[in-house]
Amino acid sequence: MEIKMKIKLTHKTAIKSLICATLLTASQAQAALVNFSVNGTINQAASENSWGLEVGDLFTASGQFDDSIFTLDTDDSTKIFDFTSSTNNMTISFGSTVYTDIMDVLDGANMFLTASGAFDGISYLSDSVAPGFESTGFVGGQYDVTGTDSAGFVDGTWDSASYTQVAAVPVPAAIWLFGSGLLGLVGIGRRKH
Repeated sequence: MEIKMKIKLTHKTAIKSLICATLLTASQAQAALVNFSVNGTINQAASENSWGLEVGDLFTASGQFDDSIFTLDTDDSTKIFDFTSSTNNMTISFGSTVYTDIMDVLDGANMFLTASGAFDGISYLSDSVAPGFESTGFVGGQYDVTGTDSAGFVDGTWDSASYTQVAAVPVPAAIWLFGSGLLGLVGIGRRKH
């Protein structure tokens, strides 16, 4: 009889602990995560370049950011998303070289969206580990993406029309649903005993 009591108490304690942990996590996980992707097009390229790119080739940036955390540029209401944030990440695939936000010498790339949410550019400067890559920012500049090294150069432009974003799975809602399901199971368990 004593053994049964201990098992029941341990089981109840485990369920209560799980529910508390779930609810605590839900209160902390309020990030509005967004997956994004945007393309650019090569406008000029030296015949010999380290990236193996030619005029007309595409390059891409993709990743994830928290759309509830940004700096607002008061001059033009541009939203600036900082990739030093632990919730944000970006990869730029530029020909044969892949650049990450960690490789940015400016302590993390920035991405710009207009007040209405349209893509407006990326600020990025690679470190010396890979061939030099720079995105000086804004859509509309003829050569707002450049790559240079001893083998040659490439220039390109981000295409704002190619920008897409998809909301990531809403973590808080999933956790609350899971938590309420656990509470329901506890209630059913109590009725049986």
